[in-house]
Amino acid sequence: MYKLGQSLFVYGTLRDEDVRHAVLRGHQPMAIVDATIVDHVTVYFPMRAYPALVRKTGAHAPGVILFGLRAQDMLALDDFEGEEYRRTRVTVETAIASQHVWVYRPRRWIAPAAPRWSIEHWRRHHKQTELKREQALVARLRR
Repeated sequence: MYKLGQSLFVYGTLRDEDVRHAVLRGHQPMAIVDATIVDHVTVYFPMRAYPALVRKTGAHAPGVILFGLRAQDMLALDDFEGEEYRRTRVTVETAIASQHVWVYRPRRWIAPAAPRWSIEHWRRHHKQTELKREQALVARLRR
């Protein structure tokens, strides 16, 4: 598939183009491909409007792979994700093949029975408020 740069599986707010644009400072990934991670589920991070990816046997968490990320993109993403997440490697499935990519996982344990998170619900109910918060965070990180 795509080999240049880094590849990252995103399952939460970074699936939204406006959020990606703010965090990546306008840079576009080389390609964005639908993907799924097996034996995981996307749930609400406790007391937050954004998600966490947690293990759950038999579940499938949807997302996309961002291909062709630059070193400065990865640093910006590390800053954006902050102390609540750590970047690790995972294998995800696309329509064509399995891909070994980066993903951000929560540092703390979160129950797989926590309320499910979806990008559609987030866009309808949280996007406007969260996008302003995320844009302010990105602006602070640029200083």
